[in-house]
Amino acid sequence: MRYRSLILMGCLSLGVAAQEPIVKRDALYVAQARKQMADIPDSARTDEKGLNSLRPYVVQLESMMRWTANDPAWKGRRDAWAQQVLKSRNVIQVSKLLLELESNTSWDAVDAGWKKSRNGWIQKVKAVRSRKALAERLMEYEANLNWDFMEEDWKGARDGWVENVSNAGNQ
Repeated sequence: MRYRSLILMGCLSLGVAAQEPIVKRDALYVAQARKQMADIPDSARTDEKGLNSLRPYVVQLESMMRWTANDPAWKGRRDAWAQQVLKSRNVIQVSKLLLELESNTSWDAVDAGWKKSRNGWIQKVKAVRSRKALAERLMEYEANLNWDFMEEDWKGARDGWVENVSNAGNQ
C-alpha cells in the first residue's frame, strides 16, 4: 500500500490524474507513471536552491510589464499565476507557467521578429529540463519584450535582473 501511495503522489506532482481508486491500479497504469517519473531528470524534479532563486525573477519580470502588455483577462489570472510560480516545485511547472504568461502577452508588446521565432521558443520551453535552460528561455522572452510596455523602473532594474537570472540558472 505504501508503494502505491508513493506512485500516486508522484503522479499527482506530474499532473497525472487518478482515473480509478488506488486499490484498483493496474500494471499498465503503474508502468506509465514510472516512465513519466523516469523521463524527468532529478534536477527538474526537485526544488533546488537554484529554482528557489529563479522563480521570483519570473514573477518580477511579469510585474514590470504594464497591464497593456497582456490580454485583459490576465488581470483576473495574474495573482493566482504568480502564486503558482512561487510554489512550483520543478522547472517543468515553471516553464508551463512561463508559456502561459507569453500566451497572454499582446502582439504589440513584443518585437516584430517574435512572430518568426516564437514557435521555436515554445518548443524549447516545452523541452526545458534544467534551471539553466529555463533561465535561458526566460531571458530570451524578456529580450523580445517591447520596452514601451514595460514599467519605467525596468530600465534601471534590467541589467541586475539578467545577471541574477543567469546566476540562478547556473547554480
